[in-house]
Amino acid sequence: AMSFDPADPNALRGDTVDEYPGGNKVADPYRWLEDPDGADTTKWVEAQVKTTNAYLSTLESRSFLKEKLTAKYDYPKTGCSFRRGKGGMDRYYFYKNDGLQNQYVLMTQKTLEDAPEVFFDPNALSSDGTKSLGPSSFSESGKYWAYGITASGSDWNTLYVKDIETGKTLEDKVEWVKFSGISWLHDDSGFFYSRYPEPKTLAAKGEKDEVEGDDVKRGSETDSNLNMAVYFHKIGDPSSMDTLIYSDPTVPKWMFRAQVSDDGEYMLVTVSESTAPVNRLYTAKVSDVMAHVAAGGGGGVGGT
Repeated sequence: AMSFDPADPNALRGDTVDEYPGGNKVADPYRWLEDPDGADTTKWVEAQVKTTNAYLSTLESRSFLKEKLTAKYDYPKTGCSFRRGKGGMDRYYFYKNDGLQNQYVLMTQKTLEDAPEVFFDPNALSSDGTKSLGPSSFSESGKYWAYGITASGSDWNTLYVKDIETGKTLEDKVEWVKFSGISWLHDDSGFFYSRYPEPKTLAAKGEKDEVEGDDVKRGSETDSNLNMAVYFHKIGDPSSMDTLIYSDPTVPKWMFRAQVSDDGEYMLVTVSESTAPVNRLYTAKVSDVMAHVAAGGGGGVGGT
């Protein structure tokens, strides 16, 4: 079998042909590029980078433009403050970038007069700044902060929980979260979130792929994301014990996102499909949902 040769990059063409209804046949000679970790794909990417950089290096104004744009962007940037927590956990938070940091740093202060302190710095997660903060949410009392970490621009998030009073990260860890919010029960006992099954191509390789690693594969797979479901995570439990709250396997492309109402009495589940300009809204009493959780879950909980 032929393999990719950088000296003759157009030579490797597969013989894959797809046949569609009506007898229409469509050749797909580059199907081999759909394997992001394949040896030929790796060689092709390296050759593409080499070819691109060879051209870019001939542009006389490139270094000048880089220098000017860097100087223009190098200034302190601060987001709007927001307030979270109650009583002794009442604090102010805001995001700040000193100038050229890869990721914004989450800062905190007890009062507006106090000197701000670093609450969470995503830049410390990786040396090249490719790991970033995803969705996050403070618990109602302000005791806990649940947050997602993503790597290399992927939409996959791994959720963690920080005890704000002690500053320690708890053992809680939730994988395969995507396009999800994080919504706490008002008693701080846990939160709702949405996740997908682990991608089959990654699971088939048998390799442990975690966001903490240096060679993170998640996000490079070509699987379709199907069968999103809403779960409840109880603080202190492993994610394997999380309770299924809502799903609908009859419509695998639908996306579900749960939110607790401001008064803490209702759970709202919004339903959408991709970017279609239509949606649905289901509601259920939090008391009914938690009765389902206490009963051991299974099958999801109904709503209106």
